Amino acid sequence: MINGQLLEVSFEVYHFYLGKIMQVEENIGLYILGYFPEECALLMEIPGVKQQSAAVISREVGPNIEPYMTVGHLAFWKGFL
Repeated sequence: MINGQLLEVSFEVYHFYLGKIMQVEENIGLYILGYFPEECALLMEIPGVKQQSAAVISREVGPNIEPYMTVGHLAFWKGFL
């Protein structure tokens, strides 16, 4: 009985924090989209890149890509390769 209760409480705690993480990720995405709308719109022109992916890419790369000489440099330094 105690193990079942512990499992139930653990499951509830897990879902509580999972919900909080999802809220934070959504807020970060909205923040990025709000401050970098042109960059996100440009990224979303890439087939398969939707709003969340554009926000993640913008967050990881930043608004200034000038330090990256080529696409290969960007991919290497950001760990995409």
